[in-house]
Amino acid sequence: MQGSPSALVGLRPVRARVTTSDGWSLEVTRGVPEIPMGDDRHRPPVLFVPGYGMNAHLFHHHPSGPSFAEVLYAQGFDPWSVDLRGTRSSRAPSPRSRPRLADQAFRDLPAVLDHVAERRGVARVHAIGCSLGGALLYAHGGRDAHRIDRLVTMGSPLVMVADTAILRALAAIGPLAARVPVRGTRPLARIALPWVARVAPEALSFYLNPALIDLARPARLVQTVEDPSPTINVAMSAWARDGRLRLDGHDVTEGLSAFDRPLLVTYAAEDGVCVPRAALTAVEATGGPVEVLRVDHPDGAVRHADLFIARFAPTGVFPSVAAFLRGAVSDAQPT
Repeated sequence: MQGSPSALVGLRPVRARVTTSDGWSLEVTRGVPEIPMGDDRHRPPVLFVPGYGMNAHLFHHHPSGPSFAEVLYAQGFDPWSVDLRGTRSSRAPSPRSRPRLADQAFRDLPAVLDHVAERRGVARVHAIGCSLGGALLYAHGGRDAHRIDRLVTMGSPLVMVADTAILRALAAIGPLAARVPVRGTRPLARIALPWVARVAPEALSFYLNPALIDLARPARLVQTVEDPSPTINVAMSAWARDGRLRLDGHDVTEGLSAFDRPLLVTYAAEDGVCVPRAALTAVEATGGPVEVLRVDHPDGAVRHADLFIARFAPTGVFPSVAAFLRGAVSDAQPT
């Protein structure tokens, strides 16, 4: 089913709770049409997995156009998303419980994929990982891919390449990252984002290009921001320092050779968080068929977050992802 902007319908969130094998309660959201559209039983389900310091609001809101979820619904899919452990909506089994990358990959993802598959009565679910969410899907898929149909990663490193100042700083922090609690990230971002974009846009250049994004309503845009977890910061620092991601003894790069499902590697041409070399390491590592989507734009350098919130994303990125999920070759280009 080919969708177009005129065919888009508004979606409302329907939320549920999923309990993992170690007792964490996670929020799962399904986008359903505000106006009933008939029988949706034949729509293939797609699970969005957010990245570092983020929640699933990213997939259900766009600052200047239809959301990723709305575009996929218009293209014939059934969009779902998850907030992983450590986000505000998650509930820990104990006050002493701390989120870990390994548990996000090997406990959260299996539980949520099972939930979506069982609710929809299907064996496999398409998955889209944003940034760190893609790396978590690499880790899970390399150990157990039985629930994954087609996989899309967007700005997701496999081998971390610390080519930028921000990544070199992350690598240098080391264990100190666990001793620095971060609070109030969302209100700070709401205040700082439009000011920095106007006064010192170069300070944001590793992450986004303000010239490509509508920043008129920052309060809604930053709803996707979460406070970083100190324990996850430590794992991220080790990954940036060592290059390869290892979770509970599992080498994610080596494990990806066992992943035989179709993979689309999507990356921003001038990303300062997941530099192109880091995204492309998955192309040689995966054991299944792989396609690559490089995103650039004539109006300016395309950065990390631009893959999701740039003005051109709803017409120039999201339809290409949908075409891959359908098993088609897309000729869509960022416009």
